[in-house]
Amino acid sequence: MGNISSRGMQVMCHGKKLKLMVLQAQDFRQQGTQLRRKMWYQNMKIKRIVLAIIIALILIIDLSVCNGFNCGG
Repeated sequence: MGNISSRGMQVMCHGKKLKLMVLQAQDFRQQGTQLRRKMWYQNMKIKRIVLAIIIALILIIDLSVCNGFNCGG
């Protein structure tokens, strides 16, 4: 009888551990998704800044070569 009750306690203990592991896995998955989304936004922000710099450089070069907006005319 003692073995049966100790096995029952072990099963309950394993059930609690399993629930805890499931909750930790869900938290890990959510944190991974949040981190992935944060990194994607950061990457897009950097790409936009680089694009703005390139456009500004092209505009500066064009204005310096054409002496303002009077190029070709």
